[in-house]
Amino acid sequence: MSEIYEKIKGTAEEIRNYFIATSHPSIIGDGINDDTLGIQELLNYAKTSEGIRIVFPPGHYRLTAPLRIYSNTFIDAQKGVYFSKEHNGAILLNLLSTDEMEEYGGNSNITIKGGEWNANYPNYTGGTSFVLAHAKGILIEDVSLLNHGGGHAIEFNAICNGMVWNSRFLGFDDLNGSRTYSEAIQLDLAKSRGVFPWGGSSYDHTPCKNIIIENNLFDRSNQLGGWGRAVGSHSATYGKWHENVIIKNNIVNNCLQWAFRAYSWRDVFIEGNKIYNCGGGIGLDLNNADDEDSHDEDGNYTGKSNHCERFSVKGNLIDGGGGYASAISADGNATARIRAVTIQSNSVNNYNNRAVYLRLLDEVLINNNIFNNISGNGLTLSETWMVTVSGNLFRSIRLNGITCFTGNRAIIISSNNFNYVREHGVWVSGSDSVSISCNNFIGIGYLEKGSTFQGIRITSGSDRITVTGNTFRQWSDTYAMNFAIYVTSTVTESILSVNNMAGIRMQIPAGIFEYGNLN
Repeated sequence: MSEIYEKIKGTAEEIRNYFIATSHPSIIGDGINDDTLGIQELLNYAKTSEGIRIVFPPGHYRLTAPLRIYSNTFIDAQKGVYFSKEHNGAILLNLLSTDEMEEYGGNSNITIKGGEWNANYPNYTGGTSFVLAHAKGILIEDVSLLNHGGGHAIEFNAICNGMVWNSRFLGFDDLNGSRTYSEAIQLDLAKSRGVFPWGGSSYDHTPCKNIIIENNLFDRSNQLGGWGRAVGSHSATYGKWHENVIIKNNIVNNCLQWAFRAYSWRDVFIEGNKIYNCGGGIGLDLNNADDEDSHDEDGNYTGKSNHCERFSVKGNLIDGGGGYASAISADGNATARIRAVTIQSNSVNNYNNRAVYLRLLDEVLINNNIFNNISGNGLTLSETWMVTVSGNLFRSIRLNGITCFTGNRAIIISSNNFNYVREHGVWVSGSDSVSISCNNFIGIGYLEKGSTFQGIRITSGSDRITVTGNTFRQWSDTYAMNFAIYVTSTVTESILSVNNMAGIRMQIPAGIFEYGNLN
């Protein structure tokens, strides 16, 4: 378990003031009595003591108004505890609308463990359930958050050292398509009342840092559909980042958009997750450069995005889906780039879009991934620099295995296996300093689409392209390359050497250096 978890848990266990909730005369837990006032009286006790641990025995607790939670509070709900929201607001908030919290100085050291918390949409509105802001040391563990309409299950806003562990987020209504971007867990910053409408903040643009989202389930409920997104952000400020974010070992089903979207984040680890039938998989994005998300903390419009860096996307399984976006996507823009990205040991299967899309990135490693039964391209590179693609398996790709189009430089494509690719294996166009070596191309070019596809295709003014040590083979009666290697006359300063194309033609113009090829 993580250091953050142990630290928060240790703080919670040090709380000595211990109450059984139903020992309070106003808390019955029978599904008939209104338990709100009694619970709030116990929560208020934390304001004048060294903290409180409230243990809820099994029962049905009715909540008819939002609860306010204070520093050094441990809500400990036993198995069989059911909280029913019966009002049009948040369930829990750690601040008052009259507060003016700054940085991480608000009500902190809060643990919420256990319980089934039902937001009861559409019977009640109010959007977000747990609203937690300007705080250090927040642990949410073993909870179930159900049936939301719009909003979020959890809002982490300006949180340092926060963790959501072993919890379930089930059931969401997107309000007739107006909230398809809503996250079950949102990481947000204290930007404005429009972003954080509950008040209580100084709106000092404090972001989140040191956040762990681990071992959780995101899915439909018996009443409502899947979330817009499982974890992510959709607001930002120029010069601010959410940082040191770990999203690990979660299961995500049926999200309308991304499973995870890192929006103006840095130092991010997205590892070991299982993503099924979502509109998109994992998105790494800069903040928008052309709207209020490019304003700095003084409110000045900059027209710029934040440079974002250091991402690890590793060991994730993505199966099915793709109606919204690529399985893995990272997208820079003209004002800023994304750098230092590792995409390793992921498995993308049965996906109705591109497997990986990268644009305006620097310093990228893509290795040991499996891309199987992909409706779009296996990998799309555009305007990238220093990208190494090695040891990957591309199988049953309905378009191209890899496209390397428009302004890519310093690219290595090495030791990959391409099998049953319906169009070109690797297509390089308008790129510079690209090495394509030691790859296998077996079964390229689906004949029903025409005899016009090549194992390696190099076009449109590409320069300094090296193609060496690759192996090509026709496979079955339905796949056949018309050329193993095809190079147009606009390609310059390039070399083809020691490729095994036995029985398959190649086409190269004069001026391309060629030796040792078997064709």
